Amino acid sequence: MGKDKEARYRLAELMLSNLYIIPHLLGYEIEKYEIWYGMNTEEPEYVDFIFDEVKEGITDSDLQWMEELYHSSKFTHIKERYIEIHRKLKNAKDFEERRKLREEAESLLEGLI
Repeated sequence: MGKDKEARYRLAELMLSNLYIIPHLLGYEIEKYEIWYGMNTEEPEYVDFIFDEVKEGITDSDLQWMEELYHSSKFTHIKERYIEIHRKLKNAKDFEERRKLREEAESLLEGLI
């Protein structure tokens, strides 16, 4: 529909909103990351709440597009850095350190805009 950049950004947002949704939709085995989760909607069990109607609305070409982007170097870098940050957040106690890590995590998608 001519909104490729926006669609890539939205997919990256989805990826970071819950690291398990895209792998779940692609049929991958899900292993829980040992990271800090800010909300229960970020945990792997949340994928069980995706409505069947949503899954049924995703076409094979949608899945292929998702898979290509999900494995792209840009998405891989963003995901890996996000996981690294959230591993640090799991053990970080200092407020200033946590703030900086959260700010970095929130800025990971800026390169996609």
